Amino acid sequence: MTTAKIIFLSTLLTFLASKCGAFVLSPGRSCFFPKTALSLIQSKFFQLEEMEDKETCTTEVFLSKDNTVAVGETNGPLFVDAAGTWEESTNGSFKMTVTRKYGSGQPGTDMGEFSFDVERSFIGELSETGGKTSVTGSVNSFDDVMGERKVGYFSMIDTTNDRLGDEEE
Repeated sequence: MTTAKIIFLSTLLTFLASKCGAFVLSPGRSCFFPKTALSLIQSKFFQLEEMEDKETCTTEVFLSKDNTVAVGETNGPLFVDAAGTWEESTNGSFKMTVTRKYGSGQPGTDMGEFSFDVERSFIGELSETGGKTSVTGSVNSFDDVMGERKVGYFSMIDTTNDRLGDEEE
């Protein structure tokens, strides 16, 4: 086999593995390259749209390689602090938990200042929409009396290229 053929086959196999995940090498012989969703979502910026009750808000999130979530700007209720974690499985399911700390009250009043945390779990499925990675699913809340319950829906779409500039252009 010539060097040109080896380079061509190597390039073809790499392309097929990245686009298809599985392909047939020859009749009776196939090869599967698991295409994990992890490579599609780690170290990426996402626009998170939350729909809870009749309220909708959009928040920027960054999914770090270490499975932590950095929470950015929002057009929803302003929080004092926010952090979270994320995980995904090889079958394309996704879970993200975000805890936001809110503050209220005023110093020097009878009520004083206080803060409270609100934790939400976002459970959904990864997909590709318009060439961009996206996640859709349900927003869940946990409480000691009611347990875990669905309180809304969410969608996330990869905005990394929009935010950082598309290097391919």
